[in-house]
Amino acid sequence: MISKYRLHLFLLAKLSIYWTLRAIFVCAVFALINPTALQARTHTGQCEAYFKDISKDPDVDADLSLASATQNVSQNKIWSLKKQGNLLAAQAAENYALDTLLNGTVKKMVLLKKRFHTTDVYVVTFSNGVKAIFKPKISRFNSNPHYEVAAYVIDQLLGLDVVPVTSIRMINAQLGSIQLFVEGKNLHEIYLSFFERTKRFFRISPVVDLYSQKDPKIKFLDLILQTMDRSKFQFIASNIILTGEGFQAATDNGYSFLGYGTKDYREEFQLLEKNPTEFHPGRKAIETSRSRTLEDFRVLRRYIGDDWKSVFTALQHVLNIVDPL
Repeated sequence: MISKYRLHLFLLAKLSIYWTLRAIFVCAVFALINPTALQARTHTGQCEAYFKDISKDPDVDADLSLASATQNVSQNKIWSLKKQGNLLAAQAAENYALDTLLNGTVKKMVLLKKRFHTTDVYVVTFSNGVKAIFKPKISRFNSNPHYEVAAYVIDQLLGLDVVPVTSIRMINAQLGSIQLFVEGKNLHEIYLSFFERTKRFFRISPVVDLYSQKDPKIKFLDLILQTMDRSKFQFIASNIILTGEGFQAATDNGYSFLGYGTKDYREEFQLLEKNPTEFHPGRKAIETSRSRTLEDFRVLRRYIGDDWKSVFTALQHVLNIVDPL
């Protein structure tokens, strides 16, 4: 009786090991051929290739004098370094941040409360202390993580510096956008009290016109991105973060590249035509934008497909109104 019982236990253990190994094998094969995983690896490779291409100085990180630039890296620090004119240190910090977003080891993930968000948003802390915002791709919403990266690329091409460092990666088997964390408060929290937010929710005219607080650089960029979340007529103030250093960050850019046909976009262009100075991003950004050619925007094909040419067209249209030659 005892030997028969032991035999049954032995056979059961053998079957358990067999099915466990088989399940591991199937999961491994699925991970290799999973389209989402392949897509994540493809876009990660594209991000790495692109950001290597636009790096102003590929050896900048090797300069020991810039070692402090890669300590306690944050978007606030990168923008502050640029404002101070320390471009090499800013580039070193940006390279370090991009490498972390693409390849860093995730130490902690915290789900944010859906106060101003329609999708899941996580605060990610990497092992080196860098913090970022991760937004998994949700099929039932129009927000696209590839558009988030495209917005950052356009921001860099035009020299605006209002979109945080952004990339794409897979975390916990979820493909999504990963964006460097910005320390600050959104315009809702700064300008609207709870009572005023309540009045705004019930469509009672608020005391503060939040749209008037919007940085002209972001107004200029939004016309290029063809995004309506921050338009005058569909303004979502939580998509703009004001830092303690006085910078404004344009976040949540996944709902972009909607085309010229939308009503809000046409009305935004009417505002531009009535008062172009409100959309003027500054002389430096204008000069940088005018120096760009159609070929410079070809990289966007990786993220927005054949619509990449429309971005250059929109840029030329806006430039001719904001700063006519």
